[in-house]
Amino acid sequence: MAFIDAGFYPHPDLQGRILVHVDASTNRVIEQGAAFKGSDLSWHGQMTSVIAAGDGRTSKGKYRGIASGAQLVLVKVSTPKGQIKESDILRGLRWVTDTHKRFNIRIVNISVGGDFVSHNPDHPLHKAIRKLTKAEVVVVVAAGNRNTDHLLPPASAPDAITVGGIDDHNSLDETQWVSYHHSYGRAYDGTLKPEILAPAAWLASPIMPGSSVAREAYWL
Repeated sequence: MAFIDAGFYPHPDLQGRILVHVDASTNRVIEQGAAFKGSDLSWHGQMTSVIAAGDGRTSKGKYRGIASGAQLVLVKVSTPKGQIKESDILRGLRWVTDTHKRFNIRIVNISVGGDFVSHNPDHPLHKAIRKLTKAEVVVVVAAGNRNTDHLLPPASAPDAITVGGIDDHNSLDETQWVSYHHSYGRAYDGTLKPEILAPAAWLASPIMPGSSVAREAYWL
């Protein structure tokens, strides 16, 4: 399972299952082992990867991801200036396309968005996702948090599974559930998106070590 995100952290709940960390933040893509270093931008990728695939060891099994046994490929696409443009997402996707057989990547999770609305079937991100799905790799993309009636690539790719959110107010009572402020709309072929909704609030998430939030949590 591959993640394309701003950055990552080698959290203990992922220990022993990170096949490779890929720094695709520049044109010189670097493959690294599991002993990579995080940065200030690593909190988002740590959140997505651990919520999805953490084994719960730091919480004695209480907080364990649904894909807790998955082998992981972590692809960082934020630039040294902390930006994420469509060209950076494309660089990460192309690396996955070139290496998915080597690492047996079956699923790609993308939790970053592009720059501009596009209804062009030949948009580079649309084409990259189309190529991956033809290779039988499932691509899952976050719809985005803008609460707009249009989507940005790669969420607008009809070949991707685009995911919106629900806020369940931390309750099992479905009458309390409401829509999260995700973006929505149609792909260039008219496909309605997002295709599915998933919990988007009140999720237990690891705190980034060494961050201001970690220091605050310690004193609290």
